[in-house]
Amino acid sequence: MLEMLTLALVILVPFLRTPVHVTSPFGYICAFVGFMFVGKYFYNLWLGVPFLESVDPEELASHFWQMSAYLAIAFAFALPFCNPRRRTARIETQESQHGFAVTTPALLLLILLPICLVLLGLHFGQNPVSNPLAFRQFIQSQGMFYLLSIYIFLLGAISIYLPYTIITERRFPSLLVLLAYAVSAGFAVISGFASMIVSMVTVPLFFWSVCYRRRIELGLAILLPVVVVFAVLYSAYRDVNLSGSGASISDAVRVVSENPEAAKNLLNRFDYLEGYAKAQRYLATQDPDWGASLLGVLMQPVPRAVWPEKPDNFSTSMTRELLPENLAIGVTANFNSLNEFVKAFGAMGILIGGLVLAVVLIVTYCVFDAAAGKPYLSAYYVLVLFKYFQMGFYAGFVNDLALPSLVLENIFFQLFIRNCPIGFSVAVRVHGGTQVPAR
Repeated sequence: MLEMLTLALVILVPFLRTPVHVTSPFGYICAFVGFMFVGKYFYNLWLGVPFLESVDPEELASHFWQMSAYLAIAFAFALPFCNPRRRTARIETQESQHGFAVTTPALLLLILLPICLVLLGLHFGQNPVSNPLAFRQFIQSQGMFYLLSIYIFLLGAISIYLPYTIITERRFPSLLVLLAYAVSAGFAVISGFASMIVSMVTVPLFFWSVCYRRRIELGLAILLPVVVVFAVLYSAYRDVNLSGSGASISDAVRVVSENPEAAKNLLNRFDYLEGYAKAQRYLATQDPDWGASLLGVLMQPVPRAVWPEKPDNFSTSMTRELLPENLAIGVTANFNSLNEFVKAFGAMGILIGGLVLAVVLIVTYCVFDAAAGKPYLSAYYVLVLFKYFQMGFYAGFVNDLALPSLVLENIFFQLFIRNCPIGFSVAVRVHGGTQVPAR
């Protein structure tokens, strides 16, 4: 119990110096660790849900002491560089606010890429409507990571741009924008990726929070139960259709509702805590590779379809060792960035990983602080830097998908997003947390 209380206190320390915003990197760590680690621990404890087989309290406590040390090191080095600008409560007027736009080639790709991926799936016998999980496994395993990366980036961009055009620029979107949004949203629904559907709601909320300093914490808290139920039902629907049974949504609902353990198993869909602890347990029996595994990031740009023997990234290698049944159906678990550094450097990985996390925190927070009232910079933060921070923290900052994706998404941002003036004055309340566009 003491170790969990310590972890809870550590994640609150940054708010003595930085504002509480879930879209700042510190706010995200607090929300993620608080819910996925601390909250999940007490959820399992109170409902008697098994955590790990034959685990003893001392072993479990050591896992959380390491996480507390990892975050404490990162905060200690990062916070001195993350002092927000002291702003007084005043109204500033900008005569020409610079916004952003999604380019025409990007809109065309949002229409063509989903159509091409669906046609490829159908050609190889994978119907995304009747068997979304098999379709997802197909596009993940056939060297289409880069096509999928472009689509995921553009899906986030169009999810921001459509409401931004209507609400901020106060104009009706073009037919091309509406068509791109409809096609890309439709593909997200049938793709087999539950996270894509959820991101269409959360990404624009993150943008509004960053750019206009709107409070979205209550909205996300209200949205969370919906996301949990959706994730469980969508996962059940994908699973029952994997064998080609042709089950409907109502069949998936019945499978979940008829399970007497459904109430206990509901939150087990969010298994980051279990993944972290399983990896800690496994790595305690292994010798560190002294950074050799991190060099694999240099090999990640090569498609596996071109080089089938390409070494696994961090999460894939850990899934192969700990959850081979997941890997057999094309699903890779996430094992936390701390485990990435422990695998590479052993006990020293806590210090080295904490320093790396500190650098990431400094960069992302400084951009977050500067993005207030700047739509173009806010879009860059949400689509590129914040995404890297999210993915890197729960999967791995170096030898995983996070670092290659960071490079790709910087390229995508330059290719597909442009900076442009809005052309009307904007009244901005800097200190008060609101920013009100006005003609």
